[in-house]
Amino acid sequence: MPSILSALQIGTKGLLTSQTAMGTISHNIANTNTEGYTRQRVISQSDSSLGFGAGVSIASIQRVANNRLTDRISEQLGVTGYNTAQYNYTKDMEVIFGLPDSDTSMDKVLNKLFNEMNVLSGSPDSSSQQLNVIQSTLFVTDTLNTMSVDIQNLQSRIDSDIDNEIVTVNSAIVKINDLNNQITEITLTGQNGGNPNDLIDARQRQVSIIAERLSINTTVDNDGRMRIVTDSGRRLVDTSYTQLSRITASPYADIGVQSVNADGSLSNNTFPILVDKMGSGSIKAMVDIRDNFLPDLNAQIDETAKTIIKEVNLIHSKGTGIPPQSSFLSGSGVNITSGGSDLFVDLGLTGGTSFDISVVDTTNGQPISTTLAAGGGTTSIAIPAAGPFSLNDLAALINGNADIGGAVTATVTVDADGNPAIQIAANTAGQGIVMANVTGNPLGEIGMNNLLTGVDATDISVRKDIQTNPSLLATARMRTSDGGVSFNDNQNIIELAQMADSEFSFAAAGGLGIQSDSISGYFITVVSNYSVNLADTNDRSDFSDSILNDLKTRLSAESGVNQDEELANILVYQNSFQASARIISIMDEMLQTIINMV
Repeated sequence: MPSILSALQIGTKGLLTSQTAMGTISHNIANTNTEGYTRQRVISQSDSSLGFGAGVSIASIQRVANNRLTDRISEQLGVTGYNTAQYNYTKDMEVIFGLPDSDTSMDKVLNKLFNEMNVLSGSPDSSSQQLNVIQSTLFVTDTLNTMSVDIQNLQSRIDSDIDNEIVTVNSAIVKINDLNNQITEITLTGQNGGNPNDLIDARQRQVSIIAERLSINTTVDNDGRMRIVTDSGRRLVDTSYTQLSRITASPYADIGVQSVNADGSLSNNTFPILVDKMGSGSIKAMVDIRDNFLPDLNAQIDETAKTIIKEVNLIHSKGTGIPPQSSFLSGSGVNITSGGSDLFVDLGLTGGTSFDISVVDTTNGQPISTTLAAGGGTTSIAIPAAGPFSLNDLAALINGNADIGGAVTATVTVDADGNPAIQIAANTAGQGIVMANVTGNPLGEIGMNNLLTGVDATDISVRKDIQTNPSLLATARMRTSDGGVSFNDNQNIIELAQMADSEFSFAAAGGLGIQSDSISGYFITVVSNYSVNLADTNDRSDFSDSILNDLKTRLSAESGVNQDEELANILVYQNSFQASARIISIMDEMLQTIINMV
């Protein structure tokens, strides 16, 4: 049966409940602007004793959380992290191509080169204009070199940024493991009557850090411990935890996980995390850009350089500088196995072709001896219909030729890079060599009198001796009348200038299929595809950001702190507190009255 003392106890419990509720509300208001804070509320319950009401007590202090929305936000963080990283790194490549209206953009650089060639064709003996052409050619090759280097540097920077992201993830994993232990202890023991709500919020903030970088799945057991695994199945946090590390690989280290032993040391076993199988996260985006997008882009730039090297050299090899050189060294040795190997295999040399050689006076270009029939020659240098045919065989043909064999010497040697080459040199001072294709383009295929060196964008350049002496630029061609050369001839530089409007065959490279286009047109295609990709990544980034912001807004409306609502609640509990205090006061007065009656 209720008594005055039981009424006092009911009042006291009401007082304590209201006091705890006002403390919780105050905690909510204080954390209005705390990122990731989840509003808390007091859940009270009525007590009874022996069938009679015994007042109120606190059942729990509950987080007003929406786990479904929280999980959805974690998932969207990975998507946003991926799209944002893709856009940021893709945008960084704008500087590689140069702005469309910039003088350093590739199409402008190529157009300048061809314009300079056109000018030179009007005055092929102009030393200043020859220098302009060489400088413009170097601008093209340097631009391609820079693009290649910039892409490699961006790949290295991304790889370094991945290391930084791993450090961030590892720090979050350690904190989550510590928070797991604290949350579990409070959940199981009810230490000091406390609750783990704020610790759970802190843990969720660390989960968000990981989710933005790695695609993960989380579960929480009955003890409050969270388990985190990547969506490729690697465990990050459980009853113990792991750390991300790098695994030696080429050209870039892979990412793996190592378990952490009880003493804090890392286990000896590292398991790959299989980033390529992940669906989202900034680390996934960084690996995709580094290992897929940039190599594809680099392959397209290399294909541009390879085509320029091939087509420019094929034309340049048809001509001669003014005055003619006294010796030539072939430039296709990078593809030749040895002086005795078959050029039909190494170079894809076309059978049944031929070329003429003339020895001329370097002061006036008049022929001294020639294989050209119109100039009195009898036997051109003929490539057999089928191999094997080697540099040694070619040297023997030249040295044994009845027309010029005594005036020139062909020697199989090596170039500056140690590659097999053939050198053709005049035997007499003051005499130069002029060569011309008769059928096909064997001179171009062998690489005689190349203008450009290198194999792709990494090392494309202008031949060193031509850089030093621009007069070696092949502007003229052998006269068909006598095998000599006119010092004001411009046939070769005209054909070089016409490359601006010529279409060439480009091999499949980096996602671009085989196609026929001009050099500028092909590169414009590369840049256009990049621009489309940049716009797409920008749109995806904006879209994923808007979804994430919408989810956060919805969660904030449900789990965030509304100050007006909290202030209204505090007034309710203030009145409840005062009412409980009044009950205690009344019961105290009644008790004092009874005591005074005795």
